[in-house]
Amino acid sequence: MTTAQEANKFYSSDITKKLTCETPDGKPIRHEWLETTSANIKPGYAVIRATGAAGEKYCTEAGNDSPLAYGIADLDPNQIANCDVAYASGDIIPVIPFHKNVGAVLRNVYLADPGAAVDVDTPLCCEADGVWGVAVEAALLQEGGAGNSGFDDAVTTNPGVNGATGSTIHNRIFMRSQYYVADPNAASRIVARISPW
Repeated sequence: MTTAQEANKFYSSDITKKLTCETPDGKPIRHEWLETTSANIKPGYAVIRATGAAGEKYCTEAGNDSPLAYGIADLDPNQIANCDVAYASGDIIPVIPFHKNVGAVLRNVYLADPGAAVDVDTPLCCEADGVWGVAVEAALLQEGGAGNSGFDDAVTTNPGVNGATGSTIHNRIFMRSQYYVADPNAASRIVARISPW
């Protein structure tokens, strides 16, 4: 794990602290407490609600490019020492739901190695096992015709052009980077805000 160097930062990541830096209305962050069915979730990871009849009280880590991410795991110092420690399966963990906290600025967001510098306001999406990654293409609207009308999650190049294939569409963006981050050459903890569009 490396520490990302963020230019002109007002907030910084600290694995011993809870995720919340600020909320738009100045009120406390809104949490939900969910039982995790995974032993891999760490604070700063994206989580989804579990499926099935009792899904409302369970969570697990979000999958790659998941359009179903529900929130982000927070630190409970009464259960684990810091954000680099995973919760145990069966733990009741604090989750920050995206829809209840739009605009909140969070520290300790776990970003997979981006392979390059990350600009301010870069859209982030889920990667495998709940970690975050840079969303390459956002909000792609395909032209009609040839079976490619409306949103197409198979676009990687030339968004909006018929026949283009593969991408991350708008409903998979849940957060955006808050600061410029020099290429850390490894997975990092960064500051980001909840911005699902």
